[in-house]
Amino acid sequence: MRKIYTTIGLILLVCLIIATYYDLQIDQALLREDNGFSYFFEYFAAGVIGTVIMIGSALVFWTLSFSETKPIVLIISGAVYVLWSLVGVYWIHDYFYGWGLVYSAFAIILIAYLVRQIPTSLAQRYRLAGIGIVLTTFFAMMVVEGVKPIFGRVRFRSMQDDFDLFTRWYQINGDRYLSFVTENDEIKSFPSGHSMWGGATLSLSFLAMVHPKWQSKEGAVFLALAFYAAILMFSRMMQGAHFLSDVTVGFGVSFIFFLVFRYMVVKRKLNRLSLENK
Repeated sequence: MRKIYTTIGLILLVCLIIATYYDLQIDQALLREDNGFSYFFEYFAAGVIGTVIMIGSALVFWTLSFSETKPIVLIISGAVYVLWSLVGVYWIHDYFYGWGLVYSAFAIILIAYLVRQIPTSLAQRYRLAGIGIVLTTFFAMMVVEGVKPIFGRVRFRSMQDDFDLFTRWYQINGDRYLSFVTENDEIKSFPSGHSMWGGATLSLSFLAMVHPKWQSKEGAVFLALAFYAAILMFSRMMQGAHFLSDVTVGFGVSFIFFLVFRYMVVKRKLNRLSLENK
């Protein structure tokens, strides 16, 4: 897995270097206004990340043995489950409205039921995966959503051939260009939120990592999720919503947190759990 992670890290670095010099030209070449491909993934990604958040939250809470767990642990885990699940519902509702609420209600019930079917012998292992998913998605979202207003980068689609509005990814603009766009969201190009969602989805590979019989499949699961994220990132550039640097950094933030929590939380505690069970 280290070779795969190193390769992806190098690809991200090369993309950022290229984007530093050719961001504008790349988006000019890729832009396809009102294309169905981009709109599909714009909405699909919201459904995916919302579901990923619900899965992680459910694994944190529903894998507990309620009769044997300390009350304080139950309360904290329950709070995480409710609050972070609501975040997942929010993102889905934000794109699908009423249908999003219907889907969310169904998904929450189904996921809770499936998690409760996990064998007791594997419950602790799956809880580690849930903690990893929650931490990865939480920190990635906090960083990206917190950074966007600071950089205040204008989206390519809002420049309307006025390329004087173009700024490099490392320039901090705040609300300097707010009066030049139609709405506040149009100065939130950097980093890409959707690409951050795609990167956070990599945490689903924790599910393969913690299952003794599926560990050999972790690499395949990770690559499949990375491929999905790459398509999502490409679609955002085609839509003119983001530049190459935007999607690279958005994905990169999630990728870093994915690696941190994979090694510092899931793998470390998984090894400790294995030693205790010997």
